[in-house]
Amino acid sequence: MTPGGRGAADPAPRRRLWGPALLVRLVINLAAPVLAYVLVRPHVHSDVAALVAGAAVPIAYTAGVLVRRRRLDAIGAFAIACFAVGLLLAVATGGNELVFKLREEIWSGPAGLACLISVAVGRPLFLLALQLAARRNAEIAGRISDPPARRIAAVTTAVTGIILVVHAVVIAALALTVSTTVFLAAKAPISLVTVGGGAAALVWWIRRQLTSASTVRERRITMPIVTIPRTDVTSEQVGAALRDGLDDRYDVLPGMRMPRLPVGRPQAAGRDEIVVGKGSSPMVRAQVTVIHRADRTDIRITPGGVAGDLVMNTLGIARRIRHVLLAAPGLGA
Repeated sequence: MTPGGRGAADPAPRRRLWGPALLVRLVINLAAPVLAYVLVRPHVHSDVAALVAGAAVPIAYTAGVLVRRRRLDAIGAFAIACFAVGLLLAVATGGNELVFKLREEIWSGPAGLACLISVAVGRPLFLLALQLAARRNAEIAGRISDPPARRIAAVTTAVTGIILVVHAVVIAALALTVSTTVFLAAKAPISLVTVGGGAAALVWWIRRQLTSASTVRERRITMPIVTIPRTDVTSEQVGAALRDGLDDRYDVLPGMRMPRLPVGRPQAAGRDEIVVGKGSSPMVRAQVTVIHRADRTDIRITPGGVAGDLVMNTLGIARRIRHVLLAAPGLGA
């Protein structure tokens, strides 16, 4: 469109309205609770009553927006639910102000622990959610079958758990060590840094992984697959080749699968799964999977780890395994 056309004119009102709308949200959610608390506190007998008055300002605004738009907003609904539950808990505990201060962290902290535990036991919550969605969406089912997608789900679950737990611990420490006025003034900025910053970094990482996967289709977080032009290769032969090619510092464990995180012991799996580790260190591991095709046998090598240990294992043990398999005379790769 030309500068004088409608395509150029439409965005301008939105830019003019965006600033005031953001300012209103900041005032209501950050400044109003502190101001309401300071004004109400001298006229009531407890901190809880003043806290409820301060928290009611953004809650009333959120409820009004929900009613006006006639559309349920997940974040707004969560805030209202936390307010209601916190109020009930405060009444049930005889006016305990700490309970009301931590009304949101009562949920976020345990949710973070649940994420971390799910990753530790090898069943990341985000991956389980994707698997449920895959029952009705064939495209999702196809994507989560790839190891890189499953790794992204596991890393996302772990990082989300860390963010939520760290945030809950920091806010709880703040509530226990500073005055209520300081707590109200500092809680939102601290939450923005911990939750907002962590979420932004996680989203950036996920987008980078997805962009890399879509730009270079064959690029994976795993090592390149070793292809053997035979269909009779067995996992026993692969295990024997690894034992012969690797030195005594490496352990070859057939029928085992390594955990998602670099903690814990390998878990029992199918006969075509092999874990290769170096000594007793859970940090140095790789997963070897024998995949039987109609006209060949593929051996997939997946380095263990989720962050720095993933890079270390990619450049270290996984690469060494690949060289051993390529040089094994009995496999004919």
